[in-house]
Amino acid sequence: MTLLFSEIKAFIALLIAMEMHNLPIVHLYWSTDPLYRVQPIAEVMLIKRFKKLRQAHHLNDNTHATKRGDDNFDKLSKLHPLVDELNISFQNECVSPSSQSTDEAMILFKGRNSMKQYMPLKPIKRGYKVWMCCDSASSYVYQFSIYTGKSDTEHSQRTWVSSGHKTNCWTS
Repeated sequence: MTLLFSEIKAFIALLIAMEMHNLPIVHLYWSTDPLYRVQPIAEVMLIKRFKKLRQAHHLNDNTHATKRGDDNFDKLSKLHPLVDELNISFQNECVSPSSQSTDEAMILFKGRNSMKQYMPLKPIKRGYKVWMCCDSASSYVYQFSIYTGKSDTEHSQRTWVSSGHKTNCWTS
């Protein structure tokens, strides 16, 4: 399959647009029914091509991944390149932070996954827990970390590099 850089940009743009205009099933964006069809999305790429790109899309090389059951196994190994790049970008774009705060956030998820957390006192009770260092005035996210569950090596404190200096963000 030959892939052009313009197709990658179009694919990412379609993913963003689909999040902004949410439909229950992907193929409805290309539906012949005018009630569901989203013409700006349907014009960018054929549905067959979109599904092929979505199927082949990877953020990390599987040949370097540790196997499940290994001591060094990481549940987020396929997402780490994206998370790392986002954290670097967030820090590069920030305007000198005046005061930071760390808190947990929940991302709604109702499916089955070992990383899913249940927190009965949160507005979103089930989902992924994410620790975030944010500006307490503007709520700008400087850095975030997705909680993967309790492990033997987990510490109560995470040290993140922020704008060239170390920032301690407490997780408990």
